[in-house]
Amino acid sequence: MNPSTGRSEPTRFQARTIAYVVKRFWEDAEPARRFLVADEVGLGKTMVAREVLAEALRRRPGESIDIVYLCSSQPVASQNLKRLKVHGHGGNTRATRLTLLAAEPPGLNGIRYFALTPDTSFKVTGRSGTIRERALIYRCLRTMFRRTGFQTIMQQVSDRSWLGELERLKASRLDQTVIRAFRTALQEDEALQSQIRDLASEAVTIGSGAKAKQLFKKKRDALVGRLRKELALRSAEAIASNGLVIVDEFQRFASLFDLANIEHDFGVRLAERLLTQDIPERRVLLLSATPYRMPGGMLGPDEKPYADLVALVRFLAGAAIVTALSEALDRYARALRAQPPQPGAIIAARDDARAILSKIMCRTERTRAVANAMV
Repeated sequence: MNPSTGRSEPTRFQARTIAYVVKRFWEDAEPARRFLVADEVGLGKTMVAREVLAEALRRRPGESIDIVYLCSSQPVASQNLKRLKVHGHGGNTRATRLTLLAAEPPGLNGIRYFALTPDTSFKVTGRSGTIRERALIYRCLRTMFRRTGFQTIMQQVSDRSWLGELERLKASRLDQTVIRAFRTALQEDEALQSQIRDLASEAVTIGSGAKAKQLFKKKRDALVGRLRKELALRSAEAIASNGLVIVDEFQRFASLFDLANIEHDFGVRLAERLLTQDIPERRVLLLSATPYRMPGGMLGPDEKPYADLVALVRFLAGAAIVTALSEALDRYARALRAQPPQPGAIIAARDDARAILSKIMCRTERTRAVANAMV
């Protein structure tokens, strides 16, 4: 126990894991931008994450930085993020929609903590959303679209409620990085600009008939929904651009990482932008004792026993690494089945696979051979 912080110190095996993750994230010539800690249940993955978080903060003294914690449950996310906070680097935990990131002011010492979940943060519908979301969009774009009809599209509530929300946003210190990216995306989309201007004109000329109003509402909700999605995408790209994203027990929401669905699942698009490797200074730390499905039972004619492992590696490291790993695992399987056995080929293939995997993941397990020992 550290007397100055009242927190437990890492054990020796945890310290080894922490040092290795830090090395892969920041010290190697070709660092990892995504890394998986797959320690057995109960061995303190949260402790590892806390110390990696501390290192991320230590490397950026005085800079604004975001720490994001993503898990399947909002209460668990908020509770665990409190446990992860580093002594002396506090700040409120923000459980927010990605669409509202730009309205979140800097935290204590420039640090912002976010607790996100798939349900609250990645389900951005094609509808009008909340008044705060619409007011934020209006605040971002009002100089681009000055027609009265644009405010009509975004307001949708009483003048008192609308003006009150705008005043609250005016008093906030908005994230200019997100706002600039959002405006740039709109400036580059001429079709969307035309759609906004056309609907703004319609908003001030719409008739009193129920059918006309219903049709306008349908078009209005679709347009606002599209703007909310665009704002969410730019927010996902901006958050933790020089910080750390911690993804806990990600196998519980593995569908978010299935890039095969990126064209028709907006949640997958958001997750890809939040966890992308295209942002050089962002690091993504994944925690899971069971990160992929273990094979069992009979396999299909073209099914491989390590298909889930390969899919995980594709997410962690990309297609080129997956090709090398698949080749090593195929050689390993053939050498195991060979008659007579080929010990040299087995060991060579195993070592090749281990060399690939050790760059993107590590695991500690209890061993029954020696009491209290870890491997």
